[in-house]
Amino acid sequence: MVKFELINISKSFVKNDNKCKNETLILNDISLKINSGTFVSILGPSGCGKSTLLSIMAGFIPPSKGEIKFNDIPVIEPKPSRVVIFQDYGLFDWKTVQGNVEFGLKAKNIPKLKRKEIAQYYIDLVHLKGSENKYPHELSGGMKQRAAIARAIAIEPECLLMDEPFGALDSQTRNILQDEILEIWKKTQNTIVLVTHDEDEAVFLSDRIIVLSNSPANVIIDEDINLERPRFTEIRLRKDFIEKKNNLWQSLRK
Repeated sequence: MVKFELINISKSFVKNDNKCKNETLILNDISLKINSGTFVSILGPSGCGKSTLLSIMAGFIPPSKGEIKFNDIPVIEPKPSRVVIFQDYGLFDWKTVQGNVEFGLKAKNIPKLKRKEIAQYYIDLVHLKGSENKYPHELSGGMKQRAAIARAIAIEPECLLMDEPFGALDSQTRNILQDEILEIWKKTQNTIVLVTHDEDEAVFLSDRIIVLSNSPANVIIDEDINLERPRFTEIRLRKDFIEKKNNLWQSLRK
């Protein structure tokens, strides 16, 4: 089943400078289909429009041209079925881990005892048991991202849109969270679209990788990653993994 369909998507931003209207084309005629339950990564040079494309998919901003559909319904605004996880966590500083994870559940009018139970399940799932009553300033970067992931998946969205969620983390924590997001994906069967600048991360996590060109961006590579699952850290040492990663790096370098 097709989850997302992007049809000839283009996006321009207009800037008024000294009474002159300057229009900059960021995305140029992008068409994609993303199937339900798949893990897709979007790669591309810095500033090429990856995050802009994700924002269009989330419904935060409209395309300048083209159409985007989710479950065959036009995307015109954000919906709880499509949740975004950002690099900067987006946690509420004045709420505990429990309070942050319960936030979306409260918005759905789930009764207090039930939402506490649901939140606890997802806190356990991201390995934050025992940290329920801590505030964001008391958490490490990895713990903050776990809390952000728990908050996102607690409302049971159909799709997770992830905008470089591990980019600010050290390599060890990053690798641990990559393993954990695969475990979560296996249990929830969400569709995941990940924006990343890291070829290793994209190959390790994904079923499919889409590479964008320099801005104005279009699709220059759309490749299935035919590596068996489950994937473990050791796969990074294999020849076929290294070849895929190097080929992506060469494409981005060009």
